[in-house]
Amino acid sequence: RGKRAISGGAVLAGETLFLPGLVPLDAAAGIEDQTRSVMRQHEAILRDAGFGFADLTLTRIYLTDPKDYAGLNNAYREFVTAPPPA
Repeated sequence: RGKRAISGGAVLAGETLFLPGLVPLDAAAGIEDQTRSVMRQHEAILRDAGFGFADLTLTRIYLTDPKDYAGLNNAYREFVTAPPPA
């Protein structure tokens, strides 16, 4: 009831869209390119569901190496503008 599958493994429940966890298409790339890869994948899923990054309310990102945080954040900000989600 009130749920439907969206492309890319996302699920729309009422007015809430749940995005799947994704990995970069090229794991050998640098962290900024990896982040852009995942963000482009999410962007396509959001667009197919009628949403955009401005609609996000919560984001969880897992890094295997904390030293990659700055690069991830730089690329992330190319897609998500102020105010960022929680």
